[in-house]
Amino acid sequence: MKARVVTREEMKVEAFIECREDYTWQAAAAMLYAFHLAGYRKKRIKRVFNMLKAVYEMPPILGKELCGNDVMDFLKEKYDVDVKEINVKTEAERKLREKAKHK
Repeated sequence: MKARVVTREEMKVEAFIECREDYTWQAAAAMLYAFHLAGYRKKRIKRVFNMLKAVYEMPPILGKELCGNDVMDFLKEKYDVDVKEINVKTEAERKLREKAKHK
């Protein structure tokens, strides 16, 4: 049996998908945890989770896929919520920055 050779482009696609999924799961977890801190209980958190899941899994509507930038614009215009104000700090980022300084 021949070994399948994976191209560089295929590796990039796989890395992108892995990063996208990991980021999506972490962002959803952070959001649901914020609801927990606000006093939401299991039933409401599950309802929010199911709505969030439905949004992420939404098929294209009228030939147009849901775009994160469009959603951010909607939230800014409708609710004056700018998600870009979130300053994400992680331990992994801190370690990477420290490592980069020492090179």
